[in-house]
Order: sequence, then C-alpha cells, then structure tokens
Amino acid sequence: MVRVLSPMEDAYGQELWAHYNGKRSFEIVERDYGYFDVSLGPELYFSNYEWWSEMEKKAKLRPLINRYELLSKRIKTLKTWINGDGYDYELKDSVRLMEKDKRDVARKIIEILSNDAVYREACRMLGVKDSVEPAILTVELPLHLPITRLKGLLGYTLDKNKGRYNHKLNGHITALAVNLYLNAKKHVNVLDKAVEIVDHLPKEKAIYKLELMTLKALRKTYLLTINNQIFDNPTGR
Repeated sequence: MVRVLSPMEDAYGQELWAHYNGKRSFEIVERDYGYFDVSLGPELYFSNYEWWSEMEKKAKLRPLINRYELLSKRIKTLKTWINGDGYDYELKDSVRLMEKDKRDVARKIIEILSNDAVYREACRMLGVKDSVEPAILTVELPLHLPITRLKGLLGYTLDKNKGRYNHKLNGHITALAVNLYLNAKKHVNVLDKAVEIVDHLPKEKAIYKLELMTLKALRKTYLLTINNQIFDNPTGR
C-alpha cells in the first residue's frame, strides 16, 4: 500500500509546488560534516537549455553524441552488408528505423546548442543551418589549442600523425565537408568559397580542402567569441 506524504513530511515537494505556483521557494542544504546553507531554489530544474552552464550542457550532450555516433556506425555497417551481399535480409527496415532515430538524436543535440555563440557563428561562417556535425565539433574539439595542434589531432599532417589521431572527430569533420561538397555541386545553401573549391579541384582534394576550411572556421569562431567575452560583449557562450 502506498502512503501519501503530508506537506510537513514532503518539504521538497512543497518547494517545487510553491515554485510552480509562482511563489519564491528555497531549501536548507545540510551536510553530515556540519555545512549548511540556503539553496538557490528549484529554478534550475525547470530551466531551458540556454540557461545551463557549459558543464551541464556537456553532461547532457555526451550520451546523445555517443548514441549518434553508434547509430552512424551501425547504419554504415548494415548498408555495407546490403550493398556487398546483394541481399538485404530485411535489414533495410532496420536501417530506416535507425536513420529516424539518428535524425531525432541530431535534433536534440542541435536544440541544446541552439543558443551557443560558437555554434551559431560557425554555422554562419560555413553557410549551413541546423547542422549536427558542427554542433558536435563545437563541443568535442579542444578549440583552445593552436591550429597546428588541432591539425595533428585530426590527422591533417604529412604522415597523418602515423595513424595516431582522433578518428571519431575526423569522421565528423569529414561528414560536414562531404555535405558542403554536395551542396556546392548543387549550388544550394553554400558559400561562394566552397563552390570555388569544388569547381577547381578533384573530389578528394576538394573535400580535404573543405575539411581544413571547416577546422579554421571553428577555431576562428572560438577566438572571436572569447575576445568578445573579454571585452565585455558576451555572445551567449
């Protein structure tokens, strides 16, 4: 049998109920080692993504990014099997379901970062809109590093860092570059610079050039955002 707590017994529930009804509420936090203080209240539990700190956003994004990458890997594997064997074994239905899940996860990632200054500016500089790849790169790339270090991290060196580079991040930046390449071929929602690269270089070299362009845009956007914050002109990050 379930017993309903009385208001005197359910202090936390009363705090949330008061906040829901527009009343100011808080709680006394007490620890075994003697510390106690007044909490900031339950606003955080009802806050929108844009109010979250960077740490909170990353904690929310990490499982979503993991799921996005897992779905991408499985979809690629299944498509390889289907194309290689010539028999789909009804796997195409599974691929369609996973692709739908992948789109849903991508939307959630973009929603969380929709007000992030680096992400918004990077999308503007690259000529893309609501794209999940720059969202993931914004979170995962250590953009505080010099551009030469970032190139090494992604394998953009003469010896590809002897294979010791971050293959996952390289995959994300390649996926974005391929998307830019396809859009440039169609002349749809793309920068003139991307069109110029695609029109004058073979496919493989053009995609590589677009990857470097993407990396430089992300790094530049990060530096501009940091400088804006330093000069008391916050841009939302």
